[in-house]
Amino acid sequence: MNETRLGLRLWFCLLMVCLLACLILPSTALALDFSGTGSQAVGPFHLSGGLTVFSWDQSSGGFENFIVYLLDSSSTSVDLLANELGSGSSGSAVVQSLGGGLPAGDYWINVTAVGNWTLHIGPVTAPLAPTPTFTGTGSAAVGPFYLNGGPAVFSWSQTSGGFENFFVYLVDNNGATVDLLANELGPTSSGSKVVSSPYGGLAPGRYMLAVTAVGSWNMSLALGAPPASLLSVYRFYNFKQGVHFYTASEEEKNSVIARLSSVYRLEGVGYNINVANPANSHPLYRFYNFKQGVHFYTASEAEKANVIATLGSTYRYEGPAYNVCPTPVAGATTVYRFYNFRKGVHFYTASEEEKANVIASLGSTYRYEGPAFYLAP
Repeated sequence: MNETRLGLRLWFCLLMVCLLACLILPSTALALDFSGTGSQAVGPFHLSGGLTVFSWDQSSGGFENFIVYLLDSSSTSVDLLANELGSGSSGSAVVQSLGGGLPAGDYWINVTAVGNWTLHIGPVTAPLAPTPTFTGTGSAAVGPFYLNGGPAVFSWSQTSGGFENFFVYLVDNNGATVDLLANELGPTSSGSKVVSSPYGGLAPGRYMLAVTAVGSWNMSLALGAPPASLLSVYRFYNFKQGVHFYTASEEEKNSVIARLSSVYRLEGVGYNINVANPANSHPLYRFYNFKQGVHFYTASEAEKANVIATLGSTYRYEGPAYNVCPTPVAGATTVYRFYNFRKGVHFYTASEEEKANVIASLGSTYRYEGPAFYLAP
């Protein structure tokens, strides 16, 4: 009898220790691995939220698509994790979620494939990189690294060897997309931009870079204040109308992000203007087309006067947007203008690669009108 009571007491004590351990010890977020063949729905599974990485390896034996989407418990698409075409590929990605980050919860993965594949998804466990300077090839989740907040300048160079996309996103510790740092199309490109954040400034914390690429690349983030003379012009995409909007006003940028996120997506900085250069002193005039709900920009005094005189029933003159250079000067960047004759609106770009792509592949929609204005160095 005494031995029985002693055994019951020991069992009870062990049970209490296990219960206390569950209450006191923090739960460890688990990484998940999946494998399969062909198109499949994978899940449901639980993610702990926050900064999350995804990696894959796949082989199809032919020139086939490999596409992977992450969906939440309501079957809403959260992120396109992989979009490959070929006989095989491997890579990694940072899971990105708009609107504040990736919440903890149950998720599914939709795989479109022909051959065999393995997938891995889970929290970031890698240590912080000592400096935010990176080199790599292809699509990758880069980091994590620490930024101390305040201004930062992102620089890159990339070579793909073909007419390929090169995208780089900055993702914060919550898994929220902070900024589109690079958006290039072509065999090679390089550049830099001031990092901008829709969340009230770049906060101190842990970050990662989500890179979509084919070739090799070099990237770095330099902390510190950007040149005070640079004025950033932000570019938004109106995904309901398929048109773009540009503003150099921080107040207007923040207002659009806060109030019109169901219509406009911030694409980042379209270009920078050196306001210290006296050549950049000519007004770029802005009009609002109240019939279509889009804006029109011109640096031409004659065109401005003509629109005011003859198109007052369509366009409302809003005044100067910011100052630019009206004529080409040595070292200037050209901003090109296209006319979308299907929608009757204009598109502007300072990217040589984007200009070439629109001319080469979108000639049935856009007519190239030439330089709109210039940005003196």
